[in-house]
Amino acid sequence: MELGVSRCELFILFMSHKYVKSANCRREYVRACEAGKYIIPVFVPVLFKEASDSESGWRGDKGKEWWKSIADVEGKAAEGNKVDWNHLKHFPKTFNLSAGGGTDEIQVLGVEELVAAVQARVYRGDTVFHEEAQEEGEKRRPKKVLDRADHFLYEFRRLDLNGDGELSADELFEGLRFRMSQDEVSRLFDCMDANGDGRISMEEFIDARKKMIEDTIL
Repeated sequence: MELGVSRCELFILFMSHKYVKSANCRREYVRACEAGKYIIPVFVPVLFKEASDSESGWRGDKGKEWWKSIADVEGKAAEGNKVDWNHLKHFPKTFNLSAGGGTDEIQVLGVEELVAAVQARVYRGDTVFHEEAQEEGEKRRPKKVLDRADHFLYEFRRLDLNGDGELSADELFEGLRFRMSQDEVSRLFDCMDANGDGRISMEEFIDARKKMIEDTIL
């Protein structure tokens, strides 16, 4: 599970009361936070509405600060491993699935919007993370292996939480807070902010990362 989370391009969080209370799901979420993954929260519909205590979906708040209501759902699960759900405030865009239909078939609505959001996040720029055949009948192989510059670009986009093409001090800290102290992140930010405008552009980030690699090699 941890390996899968570590390797994923982004983390889709299907929120339900059962997810919040599951020890394995809680560990999965914590790992996604530690790895600095971009998170897309999705509210799972309650499939059995006739059961007032059903935990199959999310029955909590869905407002602007919805994550604050998770504490009311956790119950005894919070007595085990502590989870920082406030991390979700950095991912304000949520998706709400809904379910309907007859007794023989359940239709889930809202999937198209979710797929579009995933595609928009993964396929940013000219790097495509999938495989395609080179010629008809030829064995499928990776279309592109990321070189160092592509990797730096991917790092930048993972840290750029609001997608504005620049990194703020808060974004850099949020992406690295499980790996570095606040003082260390502050020093790193000052080094990367070459022109001193209080923001790190993509060019500044890539140049700084290249220099870090060169200094390590030398």
